[in-house]
Parts: sequence; structure tokens; C-alpha cells
Amino acid sequence: MDPRLRKLLEVSHEAIIDAGVLPKSLQGSNTGVFVAFTDSDAFPKTKRSKQRTNLYGVLGNESSMLANRLSYTFDFTGPCLSINTSCSSSSTAIHEALLSIRAGLCDAAIVAGAHCNFDPVVPSMFHGLELTSVDGKCKAFDAAADGYARAEATVAIYICKMRDAKRAYATLVHTAINNDGYKKEGITFPSEVQQENVIRKVYEEAGVDALEVDYVEAHGTGTKVGDPQELHAITKALFERRKGSLLVGSVKTNMGHSEPIAGLFLN
Repeated sequence: MDPRLRKLLEVSHEAIIDAGVLPKSLQGSNTGVFVAFTDSDAFPKTKRSKQRTNLYGVLGNESSMLANRLSYTFDFTGPCLSINTSCSSSSTAIHEALLSIRAGLCDAAIVAGAHCNFDPVVPSMFHGLELTSVDGKCKAFDAAADGYARAEATVAIYICKMRDAKRAYATLVHTAINNDGYKKEGITFPSEVQQENVIRKVYEEAGVDALEVDYVEAHGTGTKVGDPQELHAITKALFERRKGSLLVGSVKTNMGHSEPIAGLFLN
């Protein structure tokens, strides 16, 4: 079994309890599961090993099972999706969960994700693309930024309608997603224009004035290309009519970049 599955079961149970809900009370309920992921590091190593495997090796490592195993274990009958959109996977999972609750597809949702680094080939490839730092430090918005530090994380949150919440730490007001489309600089190059567009979209649709924002938790990976594009987008979208300063930060400076779990990590 992929170690991510075991960790997801653990943190999902903790998230339900932390929300003031008894897991047993959710059995058979219309609760959705939205799990963020990228390709498994564990399964390729399992297939390359000389240890004898069995058919459960497939069930324990198939990416759809990251979500299905949670629904099966807790007996949830709502939508069940494993979502891979690379580093935006968990943000997309939150978006899909919110839409599903609003549309009545589910009454509540577990949004979770797990990322574990086992295969040394993967970081070598990232370093070849000049995405990771030489010294293993994530220096977001720093002149010395030269890439990010890869991190591991397993996170789960339980979301529901405000009227049903027994214990709430924050209110999820709105979400929005888009895509860069084609860029002459290449597929890995971030789009300042589309980042600005999606920021504007989320505030306009939510009816929230950008001047009400006091702090922005940015993606802030510490790459020479990504950081300037993101800060330019934030400046254009949130600084119209603003006279004072706006605090911008990134938890990745302290914790590294957990890639598909980054959107949940900051929670």
C-alpha cells in the first residue's frame, strides 16, 4: 500500500474529530471526498524491487484509491475524486468541494492530500529544470532566490455549510480557478496576466473589496521566474485605490514546497 493512503486515513479521521463530528455519525452520509495528488514515488520503487508483490499492490497504489479508500473506510456516499493539477491540485480540490456543496452534490466534504518523496530520480529531474534550490532552502521573494526546497505533507480538512458547523476555524468565502493557456516562454512559465485575472475574478464574484485584504498568503516558491510574475499580478489586482501597504508572505520559506498539497498546507 502506498504510504500516502495510510497517512490520508489518519489525518482525515483527525480532521473529522477536530471539526467536532463523530466519524460514526457520518456513515452512509452524503459526504464528498476530494483528494489532491501527483504521481506516486512509492509505486515505481515497488515495481522495480525484487520483492514479491500481489494483486493488492495495484489496489494499494492506484491513484483513484487515494480518494476511494477514504469513502470506503468512512462509508461516505458523496462525490469521490482524486485530483491532479500539479502544484495547484489541493487548491483545485478545495474549489471542486465548494462547488459540490453549493450545488447540493454533497452536504460536507473531506479535502485532503498527501505528498511523500521516495524516489531520488524525481528531485534530480526537478533540479535539472532549475526549479529547486542549490542549498535546499526556499527563499521566497528574496533576491537570492534560486528555486524551492521540496517538502512532504499530509493534510486534511473537513468543510461544511456554516449552519451545520460545530467547530469552525475559518470561513471559505469563494474560490476561482483558470489556466494560463499557451505561452511562448514554455509550459512551465507562469502567466502574470492569468494570475491577475483569477485574483480579480475571485474578489468580484465574492463581492469583496480588495481594500479589505490585509494579508496575502502567496504561492511564493522562491523561483526567479515565478515570484516576480506572482508579485506583479498581486500588485495589479489588489493595489488599485490602495494607499497603504499590503503584507505578502509565503509559508514555504519556513516549510518548503509540498507541491500538490501546497494549497492545503497554508491552512
